[in-house]
Amino acid sequence: MKERVKSFIKMFKDSSELRCLIADSKLYNKKGSSYLKQINFITRIPATIKLENECIDRAIGDNEGWEKIDEKNKIKVFPLIHYGMNQRWIIIHSNAAHERALKSVNKSVDKEKEAIEKKLSKLSKQRFACKKDAVAALGVVKKSFVYHQIQNIAINEHKVYGKAGRPRNEKGFAFLKSPEFFVSSFYVKNISRIEGLMAIMVLSLLVYSIAQRRLRMQLRKHNMTIPNQIKQPTKNPTMRWIFQLFEGIYFVTIEAKDIAKRSIEGLNELRTDVIKLLGAAVKDIYGVV
Repeated sequence: MKERVKSFIKMFKDSSELRCLIADSKLYNKKGSSYLKQINFITRIPATIKLENECIDRAIGDNEGWEKIDEKNKIKVFPLIHYGMNQRWIIIHSNAAHERALKSVNKSVDKEKEAIEKKLSKLSKQRFACKKDAVAALGVVKKSFVYHQIQNIAINEHKVYGKAGRPRNEKGFAFLKSPEFFVSSFYVKNISRIEGLMAIMVLSLLVYSIAQRRLRMQLRKHNMTIPNQIKQPTKNPTMRWIFQLFEGIYFVTIEAKDIAKRSIEGLNELRTDVIKLLGAAVKDIYGVV
């Protein structure tokens, strides 16, 4: 291959006429620059070269120095040295090409705007456990933006109460009053029954807190994560989210000829991993090895 190139260059040099090699951008690269130095050539500079982009930016940002070719076309010349060669890089501006590009960009902008409005409308209807989750969900949406930016963000807090009345500072019991648990409303008048109900709620909160703490500790210990509500990995899930993940697990009993066979349906890899992290007692309940 090298011999063919050398022979080709020799032919150029030995010619009595002025010769110039015209080729596409594949001709121009650092590896072949040693051969290009020996001949005259015309080519398009590859867009992968950083200096090419810099020259275009400089040409666009400076209205002076353009040479008019006709009413619709103009050029700007950049004398420079690149790959050890004295060269003239020419930026060409065409009104027709500019109009085509402008129409294409406007079409893409309108199309992206429509897609963004749909995504933001859907996102605004979602409910998140905390502000951090909401901001993270917005960040996922923003990654797809090319022509647009979000300047102002408003996050509204939605409080959920178990029943009508004056709100109280009962953050720890919020999960018990969440509508996702479908707890029916009931009223207790007897004082002793109220005390019993409070004891049950405290025990429930204790179990909830211990389970949540144990799961988070095990996730950190084993350097594991589970997907949160927006499919992002987290090491700090709430037990409320875990309860939702476990929806769809069933204890199935099949009876035939006075023999009852029990099994658990609905376990998958994620649910099985959570069960293992919660400890031996939970593994025994679900029959997980």
